[in-house]
Amino acid sequence: MVKIKKELSILIGTVIAVSSVCIMPVNAEFQTTETTEFEGYEQIEDYGIFSFVTGTESSKGKYLTYWDTESHRDLMVVEPALYNVCHVKIIDSSVNMEKYKEIYNKYAEKLDFDHVGEVSYSDWTTVTFRDNLDAKGEISFDVTAGRDIYSTFKEMCAELYDAGIISESSHEKYSMSRHDGYLDYSYGLKIKNISATNDELLETVIAIDDTLEIGSDEYTGADFAIIGIDLPEKFMTVAEVIKTKYPESELYSDSGFAEEVRYITSGSTNLLTVIQEEISCDTDGNGTVEITDATAILESYSNTAAGIAAASAENSMDVNGDGTVGIDDATFVLTVYAELAAGLR
Repeated sequence: MVKIKKELSILIGTVIAVSSVCIMPVNAEFQTTETTEFEGYEQIEDYGIFSFVTGTESSKGKYLTYWDTESHRDLMVVEPALYNVCHVKIIDSSVNMEKYKEIYNKYAEKLDFDHVGEVSYSDWTTVTFRDNLDAKGEISFDVTAGRDIYSTFKEMCAELYDAGIISESSHEKYSMSRHDGYLDYSYGLKIKNISATNDELLETVIAIDDTLEIGSDEYTGADFAIIGIDLPEKFMTVAEVIKTKYPESELYSDSGFAEEVRYITSGSTNLLTVIQEEISCDTDGNGTVEITDATAILESYSNTAAGIAAASAENSMDVNGDGTVGIDDATFVLTVYAELAAGLR
């Protein structure tokens, strides 16, 4: 009994200490390194040559291109950030979609997603939400620039969960597509929509390198093709000179951007797990996780251990689901409480 009282005293002391600390709200998903700087790569201007790599029209002209600092052969094309990429899976959607829309409409104005899309299957519907723009309404590569709608979305998902109509729910603070490929400059530089004649263009390029030639490429529909480029640096130099002198021109390359798509992401939060944990930690059922929930568990644990209360009566206090009620449960509640206070869940 002395041991139990000592453990109880230590945990309550911890509770008091936690409650006395002023925790500044932060979102852990925002803690990230600068994602537009990559070791071994440097950013370059590609004059629109690799716009075909990007996945959406909204990214045309709005992407970043890098090449490796050694050979300049390896390329990287990074698309703008997407923010608040969220999903919910609605079960028995033929019956539950009306209820989902009723709940969603309560939060729709505050959430104000740039995109909401539904994909229906035989007996469920997946709804995807995201912001294509940052908090200022602009295309951005800054992963920290999105709106903070996490708590509102979680609140909506908690209501959907309580209504029994969703089986999955997730939130991803940001996601950026990164396309890794290579520059095969031997395919040459292709040009469309240029006002120059063949002779005028030839004069421009031979001023850079008199071994370069002008050809055509009926396969891709190019008006002209610059032939004889033998270095990546020369490829980009020719592109810069042509685009500067003929800004209306469209430059591209069919160099076979053999890409591998990777993602820069905050990581996805399973909201149903978060919601279920918070429900279990709210031992008094008042709708919030508080220090009193932890102290209630400790008191119940102490009473059970002392034989004052039957163990079976305390099963609802087994918040971590390990089959027993003990100090670990109080610690779990304190952890959830501290994370909530710090804005980490």
